[in-house]
Amino acid sequence: VAGVIVGVRLGVAEHLEENAQVFGFELDPEDLDEIELLLSRSRDLYQAIGDCGDEYRR
Repeated sequence: VAGVIVGVRLGVAEHLEENAQVFGFELDPEDLDEIELLLSRSRDLYQAIGDCGDEYRR
């Protein structure tokens, strides 16, 4: 299992400029295709193993 948490620490002002830069990028069609490829693989995995806790409901 892997994941990424993207966010800011509210109330911490020392990185305001860097935090605002998150709104300054765009995904191109190639990026979106790569994301869709990964999502399709995760959907297949979800179909194979089920949702969190399904192993206890079988």
